[in-house]
Amino acid sequence: MDKWLVCSEERMVLQNCLYWYDATGQAPTPNTTTRRTRIPRANLLTSDSLVALMDANRAAVRAHR
Repeated sequence: MDKWLVCSEERMVLQNCLYWYDATGQAPTPNTTTRRTRIPRANLLTSDSLVALMDANRAAVRAHR
């Protein structure tokens, strides 16, 4: 399979692994080429971590209403 992410109405399939990073509150960088970001291995996206991220986002949105 050439694609690392395949989505349909029935499922989402990730090939290999994916890590997440929350840049909320980070200052914009003036760097126009690259920026190194260290992402902890604990931030591996799993079905449980995806649900936790969505729950946290939902709670943040409700708190700002």
